[in-house]
Amino acid sequence: MVALWNSEASMGWSSRPEMYDAMLGELGEQVLRAAGLTAGERVLDVGCGAGQLTLQAAQQVGPQGSVVGVDVAVELVALSARRAAAASLGQVDVLEADAQDHAFPSSGFDAIISRFGVMFFADPIAAFTNLLGASRPGGRLAFVAWQAATSNEWVTVPIAAMVPHVGAPTLPPPGAPGPFAFGDADRIRSVLTTAGWSDVAIEDLQTTVPVGGARTAEGAVEFTSADTFGRMLLGNADASQRSAALTALRQAYQTHTQSDGVRLNAAAWLVTARRPAQR
Repeated sequence: MVALWNSEASMGWSSRPEMYDAMLGELGEQVLRAAGLTAGERVLDVGCGAGQLTLQAAQQVGPQGSVVGVDVAVELVALSARRAAAASLGQVDVLEADAQDHAFPSSGFDAIISRFGVMFFADPIAAFTNLLGASRPGGRLAFVAWQAATSNEWVTVPIAAMVPHVGAPTLPPPGAPGPFAFGDADRIRSVLTTAGWSDVAIEDLQTTVPVGGARTAEGAVEFTSADTFGRMLLGNADASQRSAALTALRQAYQTHTQSDGVRLNAAAWLVTARRPAQR
């Protein structure tokens, strides 16, 4: 995953962060709601990506608080730091590190948050054990993770449109590191409790997301074809296959275009937990 996120996979995120902000911002707001951040708190944002959630958390904790964003993608770490500087958020620090084994300050954070950044760990139990140690006793954990791919139209609609023209991609086995590693809520609960977290609660979020924030089907096609997911589907296609696949995708997106853009159903888990006060 470290190699993946330092390859072309991160290019779409680093070159067009505002499109991902538009697509995922509402789900990030759910994380902040669940985390209940207050002024002066110390926060860790795991898998901070282009930094939208990091900056929003910094605004909530204010200049007396602090937020550390951590990610393995070099370009995204640099982008997050630039965005924090541009917003004059001096309470933000961004680290290039793997949260699975990075030596965070012991009990250094009041809250640990993540917007789709915790599904890529090679060893999730080790990772959440490490994060437990980084949380103060009684500290909070709040994150969102995708439910199964089959429950998310933003995945199934492009696949149904494009695969007949370009063939099916090779998919990782269930539970392997990747966007849908935590599709099973029971697995999330098992990982967190084994790692030592308590009061685990998992909320079923059913919503819609604007595909890349696009207002038109053409804009949504441009977003998907340049995204990691689209690159995977189109990777081995020749020119005619690519053209046919994108035409089919455009037609599919047209059926989902509303007054506020191209919106598809999305299903995620909103997960909260605490570090036991005595641990």
